[in-house]
Amino acid sequence: KMFKTILKSLFHFLIVLVLTMFLIAFHSSLLNLIWLASIKMPITISASLTMFIGDVEGLLFNGAFPVPILISMLYAITFIFTAVIRRWTVFPARVMYAVAGAFTFIIITLVLPLLVNNIDLIANARSSNGKLTLIIIGAIAGLYFGSFVERSKNGK
Repeated sequence: KMFKTILKSLFHFLIVLVLTMFLIAFHSSLLNLIWLASIKMPITISASLTMFIGDVEGLLFNGAFPVPILISMLYAITFIFTAVIRRWTVFPARVMYAVAGAFTFIIITLVLPLLVNNIDLIANARSSNGKLTLIIIGAIAGLYFGSFVERSKNGK
């Protein structure tokens, strides 16, 4: 039973990572499409999909910094910390993990750049709105994981 629970947790953690990468790439593509539209460039569905696929590929494989590894390490730390402190709180798991997911991106967008000469590790984080969007993406991913934790605790 314990092994099955660990496998399920790892599976849902992987879903969290995929969801996060998808949302970050979608956000990046959307910002680029808005900019292209603002300069009156014609935008086709094909070009939009190509841009999105390129953003996913760039995020996963072509960055100067391994963003997916950083995100997965920080999610692991914040989620494990959340699992430990949940024992002494009354908040629902989904809320606590949403906060943990948001905190992951607070670290990535606000704290880590201070350690690397104010360089944003994710291009979407160059503006305040971009930072906020990434923090919300982290909260959404954490909410998903927290919902899984609640369901598994209830035997579902």
